[in-house]
Amino acid sequence: ATGTVSVVVRNPDAQTGTKTNAYFYAPPPTATKLYTLTPCRVLDTRSANGPLGGPALQSNATRLFTVTGKCGIPTSAVSISTNMTVVSTASGSFTVFPGNMSNTGTNNLSFASGQARANNAILFLATDGTGSINVTNSSAAANHFILDVNGYFQ
Repeated sequence: ATGTVSVVVRNPDAQTGTKTNAYFYAPPPTATKLYTLTPCRVLDTRSANGPLGGPALQSNATRLFTVTGKCGIPTSAVSISTNMTVVSTASGSFTVFPGNMSNTGTNNLSFASGQARANNAILFLATDGTGSINVTNSSAAANHFILDVNGYFQ
C-alpha cells in the first residue's frame, strides 16, 4: 500500500516506542516517458494570494501546491521537469517533495540573503493522484518561490 506509516520498535521487555508517520511506502517504479512542454510558470508566490500565488513561503513552514491541470500538466503525470527560483530575504533552503509524503530532508535549492537563485529538478508528484507537491522553506524569514515547468513524465 502507498502512504505514510508509523514505525514501532518493541524491546524484549515489551516496552515500545513509536515514531508517527516516520516512513513512506511508495509504489514500485514503472517505465515513463518524458513529454516536453513550452516553458510555463506554474506558480509564483510574488503574485496575488491564491493556490498557486502568494503569500511568500513563511519561515520554517511547508506549503502544499497542486500543479496538475496547469500549464498542460495532465492529472496522469507522475513527475515534472522544472526550474525553481527563490527570491530571498534571508538565507536558507527549499525542499520540494511529493504532496502526500514526509519531508525527505534533502534540499533542492540553497540560497543566501538577498539572492535570486535558480536550480532545475525532476520533481515527483504525490502518489495519491492529487498531482501535488510540498515546498518547505528552511529559513529564518519568508521567501518567494517560483516554479516553471518544461515537461512531465507519465
